[in-house]
Amino acid sequence: MRQRLRGLPFFALTTLLLALALPASAQDCVAGLQQQRLQFIDQAELCEVDSGLLRSIDQGKETFGRKHCVRPIGYSGGLDAPTECARVHLCALEANNCAIRLARGGMDCRVAMNACLARFPVPP
Repeated sequence: MRQRLRGLPFFALTTLLLALALPASAQDCVAGLQQQRLQFIDQAELCEVDSGLLRSIDQGKETFGRKHCVRPIGYSGGLDAPTECARVHLCALEANNCAIRLARGGMDCRVAMNACLARFPVPP
């Protein structure tokens, strides 16, 4: 159980990385977001996310959904700690992948990340 909870405090760092540490140029932006993407995947795996769900979300075949991302951590929806941990990182992964798509389309990196965080907020 202890290992499952290791990724949970990472959400504060995740939000900071997403919002502040984004490079200016489109190429650097996408490269930075790709690095963050790998970190979110690693953290989600520590939470023991189903690998099929993780791959499906990462490839854009499935969405974790805004309804799961807007609820604060600890919401009394009957979710256990590993699921809460996973929820944080899956929402961050969706926001990150959204920003990659927008940045590749030419949108400014910070504008793209802010738009995607509004769509897929990282649970507070």
